[in-house]
Amino acid sequence: MDRHKTTALIVVTDPITEQRFTCPYCWEQNETMVERQELPMELIEDCRVCCHPIQLRISIDASGRVQADAEPAA
Repeated sequence: MDRHKTTALIVVTDPITEQRFTCPYCWEQNETMVERQELPMELIEDCRVCCHPIQLRISIDASGRVQADAEPAA
């Protein structure tokens, strides 16, 4: 198991939703806003606690759930 990669799942019903994810550096919860029609997407966000860059890969699975994978940005 890669201790620097985290995954979060939510079910999206609104076109814009808050997606939560865990920082792979300090393990604090963060969030970002995503629009369903823009998924799948990749972006880099800085942790709001430790300021390290986080690579996010956000997509929708077959059951309509949003999945966010967070790992250290290269």
